[in-house]
Amino acid sequence: LEREAQKRGVTARALLDAEIGAKVPVVNETQALAFYNENKGRINGEFQQVKYQIIEYLQDQEKTKLSSAFAERLRQGAGVQLFLAEPVPPTYKISVEDQPSKGNPSAAVTVVEFTDFQCPACAETHPVIERLAAEYGDRLRVVVRDFPLEQHAEAQKAAEAAEAAREQGKFWEYVALLYRNQSALGTPQLKEYATRLGLDRARFDAALDSGKFADQVRRDQLDGQKVGVSGTPTLFVNGRRAGDRSYEGLKNMIEAALKTAPQR
Repeated sequence: LEREAQKRGVTARALLDAEIGAKVPVVNETQALAFYNENKGRINGEFQQVKYQIIEYLQDQEKTKLSSAFAERLRQGAGVQLFLAEPVPPTYKISVEDQPSKGNPSAAVTVVEFTDFQCPACAETHPVIERLAAEYGDRLRVVVRDFPLEQHAEAQKAAEAAEAAREQGKFWEYVALLYRNQSALGTPQLKEYATRLGLDRARFDAALDSGKFADQVRRDQLDGQKVGVSGTPTLFVNGRRAGDRSYEGLKNMIEAALKTAPQR
């Protein structure tokens, strides 16, 4: 940055202002409203209450994009060479016994996700996991473990409800409903979703009202804490924590794991 600023005969601050500050587009109310409508289920409050927060958020996003692009141009022009090897992350042994899963139990790669059904980021990650599961077929197994966060008041019961649905063979269908309805996860709504899926309501309601699966959810939380989980979603690919939860990031980890996994 300093070298580029010297080339142009300006200060580093003036360079940043010219390349980033002056180029940040102004987000208008129409754009903010479109964002609000697309994400209404995860936003608390009416549009007029959160309008300026959304505008600020969207402009920060644009500023981040410009900053990243400018930094990349500077790196390409600077001829930077790296001689440090990237540290190998630790591998954790995470139990997958008696957990909801999809895919081949003997798959070469297992993705374990600690999730919170009231967490917006978990809802965003869910279709990514579904896409990868469909792409890799028998080579990939996906396992879900519960990690309801304290700040999400309805997450605990939602996790118990998902387990109650799993007891009747409808875990994945029920989870899809939870992610699509994160603003409506009260007990009456959880029971109504069971009706939608044709579950035995008496059995489902009894499990939910009695807290039948509360200890199982707590077990998942304790296991997650042992391997450093503190937020959601947290994913592990063959025991290694995923730092990048994007489709590309997870796909790269899966591909790397396939190359080193023993053939079965």
